[in-house]
This record gives sequence, structure tokens and C-alpha cells, in this order.
Amino acid sequence: METDALRLGRLLHTMVLEPHLVSSEFVVWSEGRRQGMTWDLFRVQHLGKTHMTEAQYDAALGMAAALRQMADFPLDAWLEGVASVAPAIKERSLFWIDEETGLLCKARPDAMTLGISALIGDLKSTRSAAESAFISDIFNFRYDFQAAHYRAGVKAVFGVDANFALFAVEKAEPYVTRSFILTPETLAKGERYRRFCLNMVKKCTDENSWPKQPPAKAPVPVAPLFMEDSSLLDMAKAYGVAV
Repeated sequence: METDALRLGRLLHTMVLEPHLVSSEFVVWSEGRRQGMTWDLFRVQHLGKTHMTEAQYDAALGMAAALRQMADFPLDAWLEGVASVAPAIKERSLFWIDEETGLLCKARPDAMTLGISALIGDLKSTRSAAESAFISDIFNFRYDFQAAHYRAGVKAVFGVDANFALFAVEKAEPYVTRSFILTPETLAKGERYRRFCLNMVKKCTDENSWPKQPPAKAPVPVAPLFMEDSSLLDMAKAYGVAV
């Protein structure tokens, strides 16, 4: 079952990347709690559309506007094109055969440009766009793996080596945004993990054996992360407030 968070993310992506599809794919419920006869009738009347609350819709509008006006990357110009620069290719599915394993692969980048400075861009809604918090999310949610897979698809289909950027926006007002460019070292780390996963899928498929995680042998002691959260210190420095 699709969660509210996933619905909000899909609405945000549609507003930014394919705004002409918003009215045909989403509908807003404004009658309070989603239950009872009125809610059931509303769902029947709008079959095939994703139902959003007014609060969710307003949040997506705010997030989309913030992304298009972000200060550290010209996202709107990159997506829509300027002067002689072509607009980004948005929501294009890519299919290819992995040469090493023979597996059929698929990727669907949010947006990509294929010129001299080829770039794949991915929108991310997040709890915090603070530098340290979101970098932690990149590795916790394996966005480096995702980046490597998208880059492999662009290389296989278009023959282009692309850079990769994440455009983060917070889910709550004031909808803080920040762009993140993945370094070659991070992309290489993601590719190693991607290569492992493809080889593991190939092995399990060939052997028709899908092993589980090994069982834990003892409780895990929790120590501070190697990368401390510096968001409070960053805010203090930016606004001149003592911590």
C-alpha cells in the first residue's frame, strides 16, 4: 500500500518535472478525515487518480517552488533549457543488458542532460537538507548505488559519462533546499556496491537459492557515528549565535 510519504514524493516530482500531468493524475480531498460515505463516493468518482489532502498538496507546491528557486544550482534553467542549451530529458526509462552478468537492467532518472557537461539530476524530499544530515542519508539510503546505476544506464544507452547531482528539499516550511554533487570517489563506491548486487542476483538466479541475512550473535553496541551531525554548528556559524 502506498504511503503518504510516497504519494507526496510522486506529487512533488510531477509538479517539478511534468506539471502538465498534475491535474490528470492527482486530485485533492478537502473534507477532513478520509472515511465515511462521502470519502467512499469521492474515491469512486476519481478512480485512477492519486488522492491528496489539502495540506499535502500545499506542501508539495511549496517544495516545488523552493526547488525551482534554489540558490546554489540553476535547477529551473537546467530543466527547461536556456538560449542554445536544450532542456533536460525528464522521466525517460532506460533499458540495457549488463555485459558482465547478462541481466536486463532498467533505470528511470528524474532528469538528465547529455551535452559536454552531461548531468543526471535526482529530486529528493528529506527531513533535513543540512549538509551533514543529508550526506548521512546518501549512504544510509544508498543514493550512491542509485547514482551508479543511473550512470550505467546513461552510458549503455547514450554512450555518455555523466555526473550526478541530488537536489534536496525539506518536507516542512520554509522548505530549505540544497544541491549535492557526488564526487568520483562516491560514484566509484556506489559502482562497487552495484557490481556486487548484480553479481549476487546473477549467482542466486543461476543457483535458484536466495540466502537470508546471517543471524546476529550478540547485541550491537551503538557508538557515535564517524561523521558527527554538524547542522547545529553550521546554523550557529551562519547566524552568529553562540552554541
